Amino acid sequence: MAHRYWRLLMTRSTSGINGWITLAGIQMRGFGGTGNLCGQGSASASHNDADAVYLFDDDTQTWWSSDEPFGASWVAYDFGAGQAVAVDALWILPALFDQAPQEMRCQWSDDGVVWHDQGAWSDLSDWVDLEWRAFTLPERTPRGTDHLQMWQSRLESGSRQPLHDGIATGRRAFWSLLRRVGVQLVQPRADGVTRMARLGQGFRLLSRDPTRSARNGWWRLLGDGVPRIPPWPEITLDGQRLVLESASLSWSPDQVAWRARLVPARDGGGIEPGLEQTVTLGWAGISFRMLLLDKGRHLTESGRMERAWILLGVAARHGAPFAPPRAWSWEHPVTARTAVEEALGEAVIWGLPDWLLPAFRLRADQETPLGIAARIASAVGGEIRSRADGVLELAPRHPHPLPDWERITPTHELDAGDDLLELREMGISGTRINRVTVRAEADELQKPGIWLEVDPLAIPAGGPEPDQTVRVLAMASPGVTLDGLSASSGDWMPGETVTRGRTELLRFENRRRAVLSRPASRIESVVWMGADLGALTLEPDGRTVTATETGVAVARVLVTLADARCHPLKVPARVAGADDFSMLLVARGVETLQPGHALVMTRAGGPPWREREIVSPLLTDTRARRVRAEAELDAGEPLREIRLSLVHRPEILPGELIEVRDGWRGGGYRAVVRGVTHEVDGSGARTRLEVVGRAG
Repeated sequence: MAHRYWRLLMTRSTSGINGWITLAGIQMRGFGGTGNLCGQGSASASHNDADAVYLFDDDTQTWWSSDEPFGASWVAYDFGAGQAVAVDALWILPALFDQAPQEMRCQWSDDGVVWHDQGAWSDLSDWVDLEWRAFTLPERTPRGTDHLQMWQSRLESGSRQPLHDGIATGRRAFWSLLRRVGVQLVQPRADGVTRMARLGQGFRLLSRDPTRSARNGWWRLLGDGVPRIPPWPEITLDGQRLVLESASLSWSPDQVAWRARLVPARDGGGIEPGLEQTVTLGWAGISFRMLLLDKGRHLTESGRMERAWILLGVAARHGAPFAPPRAWSWEHPVTARTAVEEALGEAVIWGLPDWLLPAFRLRADQETPLGIAARIASAVGGEIRSRADGVLELAPRHPHPLPDWERITPTHELDAGDDLLELREMGISGTRINRVTVRAEADELQKPGIWLEVDPLAIPAGGPEPDQTVRVLAMASPGVTLDGLSASSGDWMPGETVTRGRTELLRFENRRRAVLSRPASRIESVVWMGADLGALTLEPDGRTVTATETGVAVARVLVTLADARCHPLKVPARVAGADDFSMLLVARGVETLQPGHALVMTRAGGPPWREREIVSPLLTDTRARRVRAEAELDAGEPLREIRLSLVHRPEILPGELIEVRDGWRGGGYRAVVRGVTHEVDGSGARTRLEVVGRAG
């Protein structure tokens, strides 16, 4: 729907309910991947109104801030008189991750006074400073007798007006009317005018947004037979049947835990649960363990007072604000699964490879247990989900590699004639990636290099004289091979491998790591001056040294230099007629990967070939790197996002592979479920799915 005014209403900050909000940018985007719609309008805000314009100036160095604790704050954009704009997605750029929205709503208005919700999000986390984050808005389907009367009038008069505008604003009422007056056929004509006619046989409609020129589509005939929207499922709370006006139950990757919104009827049967109470929500025979998070009342569009209960799955207790962020560190080698279960304090369902994390490799500061689990899952291209009983599951983003989709039996099969109420294609995303390299480098390690210096054991007294031979030491980091030496003057002579020791002072300043000036092959001895931080470990880069404990101390270490070669250089007596001259020495090296250091995977595909390199310090074995590479190849496929509205199918779960048999599309297609919403209201029970399918 198109409206003149749009705004972002923020009711909680990531730093708490009274925390500040500081944003560097907001973009409002249109359908089909249309870019930022803001540009010629005007901005306003509840706080620091004059600074609201900075959110729409495409300058990441300017920002808007609430500047003071608040209960709610908003930023609005007026597209101007006569400028009604349809917004499909919000893009938000936080200036600071800990001053970003945790709960927010997108709202629209036609007069700038009365506002209506278009989308709502809660429990938002994982913001990154100055990194855009996109939020897709759901379709708004208002109810009201005015839409029924409009369609009744058009049906009875045989109107030949284009119908997609009316359908976009009153789809729910439209379906209700079809059930009342008989099934209709919507038929597009060659001149672009859509006609409605009464038919004896029933037909069903498929919605395609006609505003998307790249996918010209209208409301089209799918086939005979209208899916019967089933009646309400039984909904209970701790075994007691609820009397409700409407209800929804949803899951998406952003929220991890299941979320329910219940609107009790006025005669709700006397059930009144307490806040923050753990309850069991029964939905069509499936039990969901949830926390009653919020109970409130609000005024509806029709002017009626409505109360609503908000429930979150018990898995939410592992994230903010239930689990305060803290510092995490594993000082001993630990498997990925063990680290997750220790952070959560409970068992998980593990659907990923379980690999070993070296000591101190997994560290975090101000992170929740849910954040730790999500980070480990994302390292291998997976995600974390919660089941109905609240048990967390770490699983691949896609249940099977994309090339195998057509060979594997799907979890659920849907028939367009029996199940599908509505379909909407959102667009095609992804850039074809045919090659992925996954490196398992540890963080904070030093880059490879080569060093040249005069051998300290062979420097003559008073320094080298002209026409003498100087012994030069060449040292290379592990994984680097010396390829050649050159000099601006003089002649190199054959070299040999030598063993050299070196003593250095390492300073530890409230951290566990220090860096040697030259690469070493091993540590021979350690003498602590001041605090003793325990044994020292030489990391694979040959220069980084890690202590057992964190502290402030100095260590005198004796090391054996790594891959040291002595190359004699014959120095000339004079250069360009002068006996006082400088020389330039150059060493060339080739960086080689150690066995098992990186994994490269390719997938057959036409040009242009695109590559992606992943450096993950957490991936320490080949199995884990292979799973991550496969996930990146799948993510790099051209994928289309589809929204489906079905009759009620509560058995469909996130991450499952479904098949939709659709005669209109020549047989159907397969897709992975990315989001699930079950809804019940006066028109019956429905299931809405957000799925991702292969393009083409």
